[in-house]
Amino acid sequence: MPQNKSAAINHTINSTINRCFDFVAIDEIQMIVESSFVFSLPNSENARPFYSPLVFYTKHLGKFPNFIVSGTGINYIAIDELMASGTMKAEQFTSHSTISNIQPLDKDAIDAYSRRILSDHNIDAAEIEKFVALVSSFKLCHGRARFIAYILDSFLASRDMEVAISQFVSGLSDIKGDLFPLKFFRRDLEEDKTSFTKVFGADTLGRILCEGITKYMMTGNATLEVHGQLASDAVRYGLGFCEVSKGRIFAVDIVEDAIVECLRYVVPFSDVVRILASQLLRYPKAQMVGLMLEYLVAYALVASLHPGSVNQIKTFTGSMVEYLKSSTAQYQVFFPDHCCGPDILFKDGNTLYIIQVKFVDTVAKQERVHACSTTDPQHFYCGRNGSVLRGYETEREEILPLLTNLHLERQVFLHTTTKTTVGMEEVTVINQDKHPRFFDNLDNGMWAVLNSIRDEFNQK
Repeated sequence: MPQNKSAAINHTINSTINRCFDFVAIDEIQMIVESSFVFSLPNSENARPFYSPLVFYTKHLGKFPNFIVSGTGINYIAIDELMASGTMKAEQFTSHSTISNIQPLDKDAIDAYSRRILSDHNIDAAEIEKFVALVSSFKLCHGRARFIAYILDSFLASRDMEVAISQFVSGLSDIKGDLFPLKFFRRDLEEDKTSFTKVFGADTLGRILCEGITKYMMTGNATLEVHGQLASDAVRYGLGFCEVSKGRIFAVDIVEDAIVECLRYVVPFSDVVRILASQLLRYPKAQMVGLMLEYLVAYALVASLHPGSVNQIKTFTGSMVEYLKSSTAQYQVFFPDHCCGPDILFKDGNTLYIIQVKFVDTVAKQERVHACSTTDPQHFYCGRNGSVLRGYETEREEILPLLTNLHLERQVFLHTTTKTTVGMEEVTVINQDKHPRFFDNLDNGMWAVLNSIRDEFNQK
């Protein structure tokens, strides 16, 4: 490596082009746009954008290539500014079009894509059928192609479906990892490049996202009606799939369960709960009851223990190990990944509340016992047969010792028409009969709302 790194990077390209294509395709454009200008042209000391040499040399051949750029997130305004200021003269302009026909992969598309990739790698037909059956019913990986591609890569490397799924689930909840789909959003929040109080027209970014999350839980989809810089940011942040008219983004559709789950690591928790509660009271027809209840139960638990904390309840954004070790995570709840077992953790001083949420019409004794077992740390990251899930051995070994000095309070939130709780003696059962005021710090009519949702489901 040369000692003078900048001298090695900044250089002049010799003109040796004999022919060129009519277009230049560049992937991961956002990473390139955010890098420093590194090129200089002949007889010039000015730093230039990455595409300046291409434009400079090809124009001598009478070619003016089109640039086709793509990426997971794109700041269109920044690209426009760079193209205009770095390449064109003041009297010139760059014509451009925004093309976004990328659609989320549904169950059928995931089925077809998985079969093709696995067949190309000579995977046994029976294994292909098992893999397809698994991912087709696993809604968390439905949406952007990157999700199923990640699972396929993991499976081809390990030849183990359990490992592939566990790596995907872990990666999705790791906000500092490469798979986390909102990493550009998280980074801009941490670097104060944006904030939830940022005003757009008569609205704020925080309220728009809280409304979007709530609408998704209520209906199974949500549209962010955004334009201009906010539309550009929404696409760059990976929030969803954009709708384009005449080269302009006028809306961003949130259609992925994974994105809504990841948003709870970055969007203010208390704000979402308040909007969700008000929506439920007016229109109790939620579609994503499991995710909705995790919000409501976590909020109600902390608020019942600390009534003065209702505006301070947050989601912890690190790993479970970091959460258990933290001494500053006051009023912060933790949502373990789907493979762990419990739905909610709350560390309150030296007490760790471990909560499983169940919203079922009827519940047999075997299911009641299983719900209790998910709150037992000895069953963390274990299958129903009791064996540790492959891929989670190391994480489990790190977690269990951290629990030895904590008082464990195991709870099961149970909303069901089944009255008996036989088989659940080892845990605290939270239901309407035993804890009628559980939701009072949120809204004392919430039990009635949940009853209405159950009645609605039973009528379908």
